[in-house]
Amino acid sequence: MRTAIDRSFLSRALSALSAPNAVHDRFYGGDPAGRQPAHTCYVGAQHFTADTATAWGATARQWLARYAPDATALGELLEIPAPLRGPVYDATLAKLTREPVEDLRIDFEDGYGWRPDAEEDAHALAAADHVAAARQAGALPPAVGLRIKPMTEAGKARGLRTLDLFLSRLCEGGGEGGGLPDHLLITLPKVTVPEQIAVFVAVLDHLEEQLGLPEGRLRFELMVETTEALVDPSGRCPLPSFVRAARGRLSTACIGTYDLTASAGVAAAHQGMGHPVCEHARRTMAAALSGTGVALCDGSTHVLPTGPDPADVHAAWRLSWMHVRHSLHSGFYQGWDLHPGQLPIRFAANAAFYLDALPTTLARLSTMVRASQGAVEGAIQDDAATAQALHAFTRRAVVGGWLPLQAACEQTGLLPEELAMPRYRDVLASRAEEL
Repeated sequence: MRTAIDRSFLSRALSALSAPNAVHDRFYGGDPAGRQPAHTCYVGAQHFTADTATAWGATARQWLARYAPDATALGELLEIPAPLRGPVYDATLAKLTREPVEDLRIDFEDGYGWRPDAEEDAHALAAADHVAAARQAGALPPAVGLRIKPMTEAGKARGLRTLDLFLSRLCEGGGEGGGLPDHLLITLPKVTVPEQIAVFVAVLDHLEEQLGLPEGRLRFELMVETTEALVDPSGRCPLPSFVRAARGRLSTACIGTYDLTASAGVAAAHQGMGHPVCEHARRTMAAALSGTGVALCDGSTHVLPTGPDPADVHAAWRLSWMHVRHSLHSGFYQGWDLHPGQLPIRFAANAAFYLDALPTTLARLSTMVRASQGAVEGAIQDDAATAQALHAFTRRAVVGGWLPLQAACEQTGLLPEELAMPRYRDVLASRAEEL
């Protein structure tokens, strides 16, 4: 068969792509592996104790019983479709009973403030002791960590000292993992330049060496809460440079709603998750970080359901419901909670999000698995790229506890190990190797 392209020319042309393609594939390695929590509960270090997570769960259940005692009350308040009201309420109550806090952050920054060094030192040591006690009692959430002060000139030394004291005290307990919880995450706030991350990562390297921890054991999340984190002085988005500076340690990028909107000059009366500044941040973060293995986390609703007036609680709940739903629809599967009364809505929104879409999603994914390529199911035509979204949604539903693993496998035709893969193309590659 005659072709026009010279073979030697084609070989030279294609070889020029090998290095750039390899760089791209290393940077965009796929969706985050493992479990991403639905939320992070922020608690000031001065308030944190070993039973904080347990107390939050008890309060959340009390709030649900008091202000939405049954599926009809919650469904009418949030305008949940009638067929979903019972399942959503049951799933929410089960979640609040089984695992009310998925991730907890001990806050030494905005929720703590600036205090004398001796006082912060004491709180850092106490926080470590409380974490160890909670771990011993089986009361520690699946993930836990602390937010230190930023790597600015004013905060860098204090933040790193708090981190050092906290980790050193925890590691005194010894044992596997140096006495650290399995899923420990450090929050680095108000990042503005990649050099802050580079120095922070060097400190983590040093801490691991000094404390006898495995390389890469200490991971962190960063907070996008300044306009400089979205556009640098050259007019470029610096987020990819933040990922490179993290050298594989970066778990999550979080929006700091109120610092970010203040940084953009938004008046206090108009700050909030629904402001266009936050929407711009979501879209920028998604464009810059999707596929890099860095998870995305939205901010918090600052109107708290503190009660006792039911009307005030219901108004706060409707606002939280709107915010969480918008985050989920925007591809931000995690957010902040600042008060235990917000937990019922966090989980009700997640339950409704997954339970509503699962029947159609599982059917479409099953069709894709059978076809192993683009397919038409009823009035919907799916291509291979959509399979990744269907697979990721199903995996999140299983990990979050909204869908049993066995049911997911039975209804999609996927094996458990295939459902756990971060990329659907890895499923196809694995099956191709078996042929």
